[in-house]
Amino acid sequence: MVPDAQPSDSTSLRVQIKSGDDVLLNHFLKPAELDESINRSYELTEPSKERLRDFRDPTKEAQEKQQHDEGHARAATALARIVSLANASQEDKTRANIQRCIETFGRHKTDSTLRPRAPINPDILGGKPLPEKTPRAGPDTGSSEVQIAILTAKIRVLANQLEKKGGNKDKINKRNLRVMVHKRQKHLNYLRKKERGSDRWKNLIETLGLTEGTWKGEISL
Repeated sequence: MVPDAQPSDSTSLRVQIKSGDDVLLNHFLKPAELDESINRSYELTEPSKERLRDFRDPTKEAQEKQQHDEGHARAATALARIVSLANASQEDKTRANIQRCIETFGRHKTDSTLRPRAPINPDILGGKPLPEKTPRAGPDTGSSEVQIAILTAKIRVLANQLEKKGGNKDKINKRNLRVMVHKRQKHLNYLRKKERGSDRWKNLIETLGLTEGTWKGEISL
């Protein structure tokens, strides 16, 4: 999604970046930060007005304001293109995909919306209490859900590249694709055994659009 930086009319005082905070931009920027910077630049570059009324020229002031608004609109549009992921490198797009996976499937987000799995029967542990979990110090980046989502994003990007280029002779990337598919399959098998059909498992499978072939004997992309 490319932010919209077009002014509503020639007399507008602000050029808004019409996108929500959930939209990912390049260079680690958020839409609200970009919008605030553009509005601040408008104020700093706004033409100064004559303090004495007798020396004011309304026609000249109107022309200067129109030129300023048009130049500011062009600058805002250029900034929107610079920070758009549509014009970013593949490395920046991969970083954005990883960030999106963490924010979508990280347990620091899903713990408040998904039901936890059923607790372990204390009789199995012989009456011993469960060990306390170490508190999470930041965003969840290492859980199986996040790793599966990141691998899925990388697999789809690489598979699309091989399909477009006709990668029958690209043995290195074909091998990398197989390695990632098998690695994802291991994570899926582990998570399925651990969660046993819980909401966390269903949310992951339905959101990513995965099939049974990705965690059973058949390998699919």
